Parts: sequence; structure tokens; C-alpha cells
Amino acid sequence: MNIQIKVDNNLFDNLSEKAREALLDELQTRVHEVYPASHLTVIAGLNDKTEIATSDFFNDVEAKLTVQEIVDDVILHGHWRNA
Repeated sequence: MNIQIKVDNNLFDNLSEKAREALLDELQTRVHEVYPASHLTVIAGLNDKTEIATSDFFNDVEAKLTVQEIVDDVILHGHWRNA
């Protein structure tokens, strides 16, 4: 089960190193709470939107939607914002 998250480059580029690391840590923690056996890759995207790709899940579409909800919540309301 593979998950790739390409984070909005505007968000990523405007974060301090500490905030970027906190964001990545929180994303990894939250995704692995739901999909503990997944392989997660998070990279800076090349455009101004966050993109998610999932593969090798029983239902890739459902997994992608779930990960999108997690990403949205972490970006908008995550504890990393206090870093």
C-alpha cells in the first residue's frame, strides 16, 4: 500500500525548517494511524496544489479520499502550526 503526497510548493516553501519538519512528522503520524502498513512518501510539489496518489489498496479511490481528509485537516488545523 503506497501513498504519495505532493505538498503545495507555496505552503512548503514558506515554512521554516522547524515547521516543515513538524508538518511532515504530523502527516506521517496521522496517515500511519489509519494505514499503519502503508509506505508514505511526502515531497514538495511542483505547483500550487497538494496532490495525492494511492496504489495497492483494496480500494484506491477510498484510500485517496481518506488521505485527502487527513492532509486537509493537518494543513488547516494541525499541531505543527504551533512549531
